[in-house]
Amino acid sequence: MVFLHSHGVGTARAVRIFKTYGNDAVQVMAENPYRLARDIRGIGFRTADAIAARLGIKPEAMIRLRAGVNYALLEASGDGHCGLPSAELLELGGERPSGADTTLSKLESPSWGMPIECRCGESVYQCRYLILSCNANQQGIA
Repeated sequence: MVFLHSHGVGTARAVRIFKTYGNDAVQVMAENPYRLARDIRGIGFRTADAIAARLGIKPEAMIRLRAGVNYALLEASGDGHCGLPSAELLELGGERPSGADTTLSKLESPSWGMPIECRCGESVYQCRYLILSCNANQQGIA
């Protein structure tokens, strides 16, 4: 709890973090504070990002870029989108659109995500679990 408080985590959040991770809470936060947004209800990307910054994770760190892109894609999926063009994706994920191609190319991998060609002719990025849903919609299945 002292570690959590020393990095700006309030008591209520510290309790939820400790209940979720137990004695591994410090290790989880040190390795990937963005797991908080994924694993703990009420902690989103912005909160996890603020904690990560206090832990010394740089804005250009790969772990942050990946978490920001995931956040942007999840936000877009809540609005009914299956994917986003790179500039819009990075804008939502907290990056400057001017570096979109370079930043996203760092993240591309078959296991994480690759841009796909949409019916509209634009390359879009998708969350892996949204790809099947989007393909079904495009084929008129869903």
